Amino acid sequence: MTRHRVALMFALGCLVAMPAAAQPSESPDQQTLHQVEELARQARGFYNEGRYDRAVAMYLEAYKLLPAAATLYNVAHIYDRKLDEPELAANFYRRYIRAPDADPKAVQRATRRIGQIKAAQESAPLELPVPPIRRDPAPVQIQRPVEPAAGGSTAAWVALGVGAAAIAGGAVMGTLASDRADRFRDLDEENRQGLRDQGRTQALTADILFGVGAIAVGTGVVLMVIGSGGDGEGLGLAPSGHGATASWRGHF
Repeated sequence: MTRHRVALMFALGCLVAMPAAAQPSESPDQQTLHQVEELARQARGFYNEGRYDRAVAMYLEAYKLLPAAATLYNVAHIYDRKLDEPELAANFYRRYIRAPDADPKAVQRATRRIGQIKAAQESAPLELPVPPIRRDPAPVQIQRPVEPAAGGSTAAWVALGVGAAAIAGGAVMGTLASDRADRFRDLDEENRQGLRDQGRTQALTADILFGVGAIAVGTGVVLMVIGSGGDGEGLGLAPSGHGATASWRGHF
């Protein structure tokens, strides 16, 4: 005989042994007892299958037909140990304790279990509701047009200015050299030598300035087009075997 059937028979036995004041006005008939036993059998079957909610439902139907304290204890046990419903379990444990046909030893176990449930609830941390995470749409990334570096633009204008000045200087020196050539034909042989040297120097200087101007203007145009530059830019002028060499130092 299983534990649940023993509990049912124990409940029926307690009901018969109750004093007359605690007994119902009429004893349950055989049909009611048969129905209660059938509901208890179905409850045991659902319990063994792991369908604990259905087992509780069958026990409560049996309790309606025959209010036995043992049935309340069975329901409390299922809520406590199987369905993890401590509040419902404590409620049915209290109903069992107040039942006139409750077993004194089981009352002690139920009372102890109610205290354990209460202590567990008091020590449990308070769980605050977590607000849902708001997912805003991703911000639109605005791409700005790429602007030329300030250093590159400045270097371009400097190069253009240097080039223009060098070309202008070359034009002046070329004009002076041409003037020396015109005067060379009107002088005698003694004065021609000095004038010839001056003219050659001026012509060479004009060539150098024209070359430097051309390089500087070309560099300025390139920097203006690509719009980039960097540190260390500048125009260099170095002497060479037959004059001077112009160079531009910078980053492209």
